[in-house]
Amino acid sequence: MLGEGLDLALRVRFPPLEDSGLVMRSLAQSPQRLVASADFLKGLDLPLVPADLGNLPSLDWGPRCTA
Repeated sequence: MLGEGLDLALRVRFPPLEDSGLVMRSLAQSPQRLVASADFLKGLDLPLVPADLGNLPSLDWGPRCTA
């Protein structure tokens, strides 16, 4: 980042921060929610427990996701 002329970068991540020489400070807490539209859920088995979510089609979000 410094080589690109950046003095500050904001990243959304969860601790622990791997040993990278960066300093991590919490600025705020933001609740996470999982939502789906009624149209998306039509024709699918409704999830009753968290483990059921793995059976639904989804997009993944994360540092090493492949879509």
